[in-house]
Amino acid sequence: MVNATTIGFIIAGVCVLGLLFLIFLISRYRKFKTNEYVIHFRNGKIKSSGKGGRVFLLPILDEIVV
Repeated sequence: MVNATTIGFIIAGVCVLGLLFLIFLISRYRKFKTNEYVIHFRNGKIKSSGKGGRVFLLPILDEIVV
């Protein structure tokens, strides 16, 4: 039978992993001013381009040129 301590450790571990995931997402999110022209590349192909906007960058796959 699972005791309360084990359940507490599982809940704490899930909370820590969730917090780390949120920190990762926030660190990869970029906003650009409307006077900046941004080109967003994914795997070497243009995914989007234009003035200003928001970009969520994936490590290794994405690159931006401002």
